[in-house]
Amino acid sequence: MKIIIVISILFHFVITFTRCNPILSVLRPPYLTDEDFERGKALTLEEHGLNWTDFREHFPSHFNTRANVWIAPRYKWPNARVPYVISSLYNDKERAIIAESIREWESKTCIRFVSASSQDRDYLELTPNDGTNNYCYSYVGRQGGRQFVKMYAPTCMSVGQYAHELGHAIGFGHEHQRPDRDNYIEIKWENIDTSKKIH
Repeated sequence: MKIIIVISILFHFVITFTRCNPILSVLRPPYLTDEDFERGKALTLEEHGLNWTDFREHFPSHFNTRANVWIAPRYKWPNARVPYVISSLYNDKERAIIAESIREWESKTCIRFVSASSQDRDYLELTPNDGTNNYCYSYVGRQGGRQFVKMYAPTCMSVGQYAHELGHAIGFGHEHQRPDRDNYIEIKWENIDTSKKIH
């Protein structure tokens, strides 16, 4: 009789808890699925967060692996393999956006994003920002250990923005921050908001 009461209480707790927390009612794997990539293909240009012209400029057809990655070799991902895990806090649409961002990098480079295994010491954790600020960020290149790519929804949840942060994670910096930038451009510092000068 005691066991039936315990099971009944446990069952009631699980049902109540999963109703209060929809994340638990839909257990999402820590990697992107084929369904996520299929949903990514179906995103509209508005859901990409870019118009077609911007999209083509963000991922030009001539983009290749000889592009300027200006980091030390120790920050590169070995064999162009980038292990990752993805937070279960992302909903289906957000997972589709992330899948499409990954597809863009993989279709134009030799880089491959793979589901992290227990043998992967260095990996990306794709996760929403906790809401304490509205920043979207990633370190540049492989840092070692668990490395966050944090995105604040809805501000940063577009294919272009997510691809931008993944670009940092794989080793790309901003072109306007290259050490040789002054050979090619002149920056009018007086036209830049003080809080934005670090970018």
